Amino acid sequence: MTISKESFQFVDSDYTQDFRDGLANAGASSFANLSIEDVGGQMKCFVETIRILSLHNLDWRVELYSKSNTGGYGLAPYFTSPSFISGGQYPTATNPNNSNIIASVLFYSSTTAAQATPLLVTAGESSRVATAYATLFLYSATGLRIPIIDDDTNTNISGNVVPGGLMHVNLVNTNGGKTAGDAGLVHIRFGVVVAA
Repeated sequence: MTISKESFQFVDSDYTQDFRDGLANAGASSFANLSIEDVGGQMKCFVETIRILSLHNLDWRVELYSKSNTGGYGLAPYFTSPSFISGGQYPTATNPNNSNIIASVLFYSSTTAAQATPLLVTAGESSRVATAYATLFLYSATGLRIPIIDDDTNTNISGNVVPGGLMHVNLVNTNGGKTAGDAGLVHIRFGVVVAA
């Protein structure tokens, strides 16, 4: 695939709305639907990079889905009450794709990474471990090449069903300790290549 300047873009969470509350405890998750610009028809893209900025030095898991779920997900072992998930749609042994999950990427606090034996990440993946920048912690994953398709449909003003143009993202706090609101700010930026 040829990547042109026009096909690459950043997709950002809104730090004033997304991932602000409900993430205080281990296993807690928060879901957001992020718009991708200039998508004609069904959204298809590759996620190449993920960058997290956080006020807290925590462990995170970013999950990508093909359909929306504003109630939030959280894969085992982080389920506490799966009944809220899309009418009880969650992975099972007989139907592992009930949740429409596409991929997940783990990010680690500097404390978790330092204490882990064996190492959680290789030298080439060390950017997925929190690095302090002034009052923020930066996490970054590159070279991902995760294919994403928005399988949701939306109804337009004429009542016609049209394909969606959203990236469905769930952020899971895997070790607790996040503060709500501005004091616990988290921002995620995805580098994506939109398929022509």
